[in-house]
Amino acid sequence: MHTGMLHLHSTLAVLVLLFLVFGVIRGFMGGRQEVFGAIDKRITLLTLIFAHLQLVIGLYLWFSFMSAMHWDMGTIMGDSVLRLKGVEHITIMIFAVIMITMVRSRTKKMTDAKKQYRAMLIGYGVALLLVLVRIPWNQWSLLQ
Repeated sequence: MHTGMLHLHSTLAVLVLLFLVFGVIRGFMGGRQEVFGAIDKRITLLTLIFAHLQLVIGLYLWFSFMSAMHWDMGTIMGDSVLRLKGVEHITIMIFAVIMITMVRSRTKKMTDAKKQYRAMLIGYGVALLLVLVRIPWNQWSLLQ
């Protein structure tokens, strides 16, 4: 089951990345439009759904990793690979999911299309940067 969850987590990461990239592009290109359209609302919703699903699966994997390590933070902090898995990855990804959630919430409340697109561009840009910085590229199951 653990291997299946790990592969699902990796596959969902691709979807989250694609929606973030698409959201950044739409935020950049849509700044000239008068209306924040239905496709933009769907992008923010699907990005939110996939990111939260990714977070739930990631939390399951994190808890199983931390349990296997017997919650020994001394050992985890002493090894850079373990620290990436046990502390850095989860922390940065939670911040990225918070950014994605804030974009969805803010764009729903705003009425000015230019501000909605700017919020989408900046929020998704920051979230994309956070995700790209803390993906464990050398351990990603899709790349192996």
